[in-house]
Amino acid sequence: MSDLAIAEHYPEMNRLAAEFLGDYLGPGFTATPQGHIQTDIAAACSLSGLMILQEVVPDLPALARRKPGIALIAEVHELQNEVFTFMANVAASNGLDPSSGWNNLGAINDPMYDCVEMTRRLAPAFYAHFASFERRYFKFLGALIGMKLVRAGASVGLLEPDVGKGLAAFYVLSGSKCMPSAEALWPPAAAAAPTI
Repeated sequence: MSDLAIAEHYPEMNRLAAEFLGDYLGPGFTATPQGHIQTDIAAACSLSGLMILQEVVPDLPALARRKPGIALIAEVHELQNEVFTFMANVAASNGLDPSSGWNNLGAINDPMYDCVEMTRRLAPAFYAHFASFERRYFKFLGALIGMKLVRAGASVGLLEPDVGKGLAAFYVLSGSKCMPSAEALWPPAAAAAPTI
């Protein structure tokens, strides 16, 4: 993470994350009148994990054509730790305890869809929405969306913060170890280079 300018770009990351949350998650994503916060957190953090997996496994497109959903064992630990450190920093800057809850598995079965389905449905919009960023930022952007939801859930009493943080951490791990569908993979590099 040292070569990424997270602090410098955080205001723009935060703005775009809030837009993505409003445009693509909530009732429209879950087809429920009030939305389903556990599904939204899991979906955003599954995207973060998927971005980690794509950075680490160069032949993922060939593997994804086989069968999505098969767990992968890859060298993802270092990037996961970067994302978890980022999530703890976001938690602390939003008034949440950064040291507790990450291992809370109380809500991991609550999401309405599995990891493969969530990333399949959201990834194309995610890539388009954050096209101004280099791909190396994508894992943090997914995690930021998830943490914004954890904070929102805690603020309105929908979800205990430690339950939300545990859910977020679990789905970063799941997304980084689960074979995605081909539709969820990042598109070929566009002609215009990202500006961030």
